[in-house]
Amino acid sequence: YLKRTHDTIFAIARVAPSLNAEFLTAITAMQRRFRGVRRHRHRRRRRAVQRWEALQYERRTMVALGTLVVLIFVIFALYISLVFGGALAGEEARAWLVTAAAAFIADTLLLQPLQI
Repeated sequence: YLKRTHDTIFAIARVAPSLNAEFLTAITAMQRRFRGVRRHRHRRRRRAVQRWEALQYERRTMVALGTLVVLIFVIFALYISLVFGGALAGEEARAWLVTAAAAFIADTLLLQPLQI
């Protein structure tokens, strides 16, 4: 972009040599502005990356805690299923599992979207 602007202004300056100083000033001002914007963008991105890297420990901790909560929930659900499956007779256990599955599906499909 800067090279094209520079070339265009110099092509115009060749046509009107008396305006060379003004064109050079214009080119310099545009380049300075463009480089300032680019430098500002670079600094902002570098700060964002530094913040991202600084929070690496916290991100890993949250992922580990989330994984632990899901694992505990799954183990608890398996334990409850085994306890009720072993305590109830065949038909009662099947009815309990169907009821639990229906309640889970109803909660997931009907109630959770309303809460969000």
